[in-house]
Amino acid sequence: MKKVFLFSVSILAVAVSPSYAQNVKADQTDKAVVAEKNVQKNTPAQNRSEIEKKQNNTNEKEDASIPQANESASMQNNQIFRLGEISVSVADQSVSNVGNLNTVTSEEIQEYTDSDTLDKAVSLLPGVDITYQIGAKNQKGVSIRGFTTRQVSVMVDGVSQALPYDNDPDMQRYLTNDLSEIQVAKGISSVLNGPNTLGGVVNLVTKRPTKEIEGNLTIRAKFDNDGKYNGIQNSFNVGTNQGDWYLQTGGTYNDINHWKLSRDYTPVAGGAEDGGYRENSDSKDYKFNFKLGYTPNETDEYVIAYNYQHAIMGIPYWEGVPTANSYRRYDPYNHWGIYTLTNTAVGETGYVKTRAFYDEYSNRMYFYTDPSLTQTRFAPDDYQDYAFGANIEGGFDFNDYNTLKAAFHYRRDVHTKRELYTDDLWERYVDDTYSVALEDTVHLSVDTDLIVGASYDWLETKAPKNNPDLAGLDYRKDDDSFNPMIALRHRYSDTGTVYAGVAKKSRFATQKERFSTRQNTYIENPMLTAEKAINYEIGFTDTFADQVKIESNIFYNDIEDALMAVIPDPTQLCRGVACMQVQNVGKARSYGLELAMGYQFSDDISVGMGYTYLRKKLKDNPLLSVVTNVPKHKFNLYADIGFAEGWRVVPVITAYSSRYSPASGSPAESGAVAPADAVKSAGFMTADLKFVYSPTKNLDIEIGAANIFDENYELSDGYPSEGRNFFLTLSTKF
Repeated sequence: MKKVFLFSVSILAVAVSPSYAQNVKADQTDKAVVAEKNVQKNTPAQNRSEIEKKQNNTNEKEDASIPQANESASMQNNQIFRLGEISVSVADQSVSNVGNLNTVTSEEIQEYTDSDTLDKAVSLLPGVDITYQIGAKNQKGVSIRGFTTRQVSVMVDGVSQALPYDNDPDMQRYLTNDLSEIQVAKGISSVLNGPNTLGGVVNLVTKRPTKEIEGNLTIRAKFDNDGKYNGIQNSFNVGTNQGDWYLQTGGTYNDINHWKLSRDYTPVAGGAEDGGYRENSDSKDYKFNFKLGYTPNETDEYVIAYNYQHAIMGIPYWEGVPTANSYRRYDPYNHWGIYTLTNTAVGETGYVKTRAFYDEYSNRMYFYTDPSLTQTRFAPDDYQDYAFGANIEGGFDFNDYNTLKAAFHYRRDVHTKRELYTDDLWERYVDDTYSVALEDTVHLSVDTDLIVGASYDWLETKAPKNNPDLAGLDYRKDDDSFNPMIALRHRYSDTGTVYAGVAKKSRFATQKERFSTRQNTYIENPMLTAEKAINYEIGFTDTFADQVKIESNIFYNDIEDALMAVIPDPTQLCRGVACMQVQNVGKARSYGLELAMGYQFSDDISVGMGYTYLRKKLKDNPLLSVVTNVPKHKFNLYADIGFAEGWRVVPVITAYSSRYSPASGSPAESGAVAPADAVKSAGFMTADLKFVYSPTKNLDIEIGAANIFDENYELSDGYPSEGRNFFLTLSTKF
């Protein structure tokens, strides 16, 4: 029955940005109007009368039948912090949109995913898959068109959040309650976004107040499969806009004391996981943010922002027979940062934007002797990392036909560590990363733009300090990469756009990949170079009959010098087994199709459907042959159905085909393994359902269930996922 259902969905489905289901008509009208305004800004005078005619025709198509959900979405969009965006929005042409940009608003996160973490918030987007970064940290990650989390640049308001040591973020630690939207740029994204964007960019855009006083409060209680309370998620946001200045602040408190496995889960004989409560699955997160902005006029904006997050969390065990390193916890997992962002208009068409930042990260992972977690095996390493830097971007209309933009990025990453409770010297690793970029948008006609750009990125590495194992070791002192791109966009109607392009992208090796021995199981390789990919993409988007929005693209990525963990010499042993080493041995290709559709049946009923097809294959690699965490198919189907006054029901169905993962909980950081080390995880389907009651305009009461059919599934071998769980949510805004 399940196969029949999946086949039916595959015939109908199109992988989706959830905004299609809510905002088909509003999106069609707004984007058409703004697109013409933006073209008019940079188009020769002799063509502007034609644009004005198109503008008037588009305005005449507006009607008053936009559903209430669309009005809410429009209000929500007003809170978007435009200065924090990375690509062109529907209201601003201050930066470049090269290929396609998927966006999820905060309203859509609450509507369809009921998630306050980044991994689930982007799970409905085309080409984006949830993965486990398994191994010692057992983190959640995302894969974009087959590129791993480490190959994707995660940003907050356009500021890179790369972890200085390994750039291996846990997507569950990025909380979404203070966001206005999430942007995901893939493939041929703009060169202005900075270095290390091999697999794309995920940008978290915070809120910006628009009223004298506004805010929201959300309280969500969670319950496990037996109806037992297992945690609470609270968040608030308060803001004020006083005309020439504004203030935004917010906070989140999440306390999950456990989560429960599916009742269909079968424990491994002698394993560390016995079913029922997932062992060591508790977590606590505290987050606070503050933003003060000054807006002296309609174009200029100057902002200072502060973010703080503290987490304590268990690390659920690999389900197999315990090893010496099976029992671990993070205490703490901290991050704080302070940022300044500015935008200044220059002349009639020019602008200058700046971002400066300082981020600090600290964490400790404790290893225990048994599952009681009372006796530590040894003193953990104390990590104290920080990063600082700045970027500047500017642009102007060079003439009637050319809009020029340039950017410069600088970042210093510093990683320090030593064993806790000792007076040992701090090991110290330092990288400086630079990027210069130039982009020219050539307005070939009223409806056609040619975008040409290139960036030159380079890395400078300082000699590691206070690590006797690396004393006298030769290392690569610098590395560089030249990344050109070209794209063509054509607006063939008031609502339709087609585009095509090709772009070279790259990512420098992290400090961990170059210098770490992973507790004496790896051989360091400080001579690594950047991995590279040439990305090709063709796509279109259009809206038909004011009700149906369709978006489609096909892509092909040719990957060279990919960083992969291999066994360089089977006779060389590390702790009794063959040593591993990260090398530039990967050659691969990935290709696929993303389709998206939303249909507004009426004011009360909207539906989104989705399908993603993705293949990734290694090319003639004698050491590795199985690519991990790349499902061939992904399906989405969801709806928002109003069935009575103040009542809505929201079903969501997500399905993945099978995928491979490393066996026995071994690290998956390379993205590929030898056949003997691979395990095939079965495909699965999950369904979520919730009912929403809105007694007033500003109050929502939700009750629902995630994984309602209690599906037993895993994203990686030995790491089972949460079974059926329930939630009760109260949300209010003012």
